Amino acid sequence: MARTNPLKIEQNVPELYPRLVQYVNGQFYDGNGNPINITGGAIVNNPLLNKLIISDGTISGLSTIPEVSFENGTLVVNSNFQLVNGTQQNGYFLVSDANGVGSWTSSILFYFQSTPPTPNPEKLGSRWFHSETGYEYVWISDGTSSNWIQPTQVNDVPYTTTEINSASFSTDFEYEYYGVIYTGGICQVYLPLGTASIDNGKYITIADEVGNISYGNRGINVIASGTQSINGHSDILMKIDFMSLTFLFRNGKWKTI
Repeated sequence: MARTNPLKIEQNVPELYPRLVQYVNGQFYDGNGNPINITGGAIVNNPLLNKLIISDGTISGLSTIPEVSFENGTLVVNSNFQLVNGTQQNGYFLVSDANGVGSWTSSILFYFQSTPPTPNPEKLGSRWFHSETGYEYVWISDGTSSNWIQPTQVNDVPYTTTEINSASFSTDFEYEYYGVIYTGGICQVYLPLGTASIDNGKYITIADEVGNISYGNRGINVIASGTQSINGHSDILMKIDFMSLTFLFRNGKWKTI
């Protein structure tokens, strides 16, 4: 019987071939090419038959299920499986790449910090909790690229609010509402520098809470940070008593709504 590249599974004493059980055209053969006879479903004179079988068809008539078999192109493992390739660690998951090569990878990661994690996680479903805003993000893929996305909020969430009482103030996404009570002149309010993949859809409301911003040198000047813009402009001046504007961040720009 012609055999190529036999798989060595056990060898206690020197032999012509390593001990390999094969199933060819309805007949079992040992590692030396000798036929193995099966009578009444019992295995005769072959203690290795329950270890490994390579077959060109479906295996039947065995009284003991082999621990490893290769039937009709399918590898069947009826025992514990262990992959030791240097990537294994406690708690890791076995994953496959696009070529079907398996390796061990870390479980879903959880981050608690004020900036996006770097480098990006390999595991989809990883979570990032913003340590300042309390927002939660999930690392997902749309099939083309991966991004941090906020899950849909089902229940109502109260606005987080604060006040501004200085000539210059830089806002952030920690608060959705800023009430201006400064009366000493123009109040310069800077919008945060947003990131398109993370901050899309976030908004900030800025309101005059004391009135009289329409008089003299009063007013609220809202300014975009960096190269970002507000409705195509670098800033917008609020000069109507008790007025408010809501600024929505989308695709690297601010829009008033």
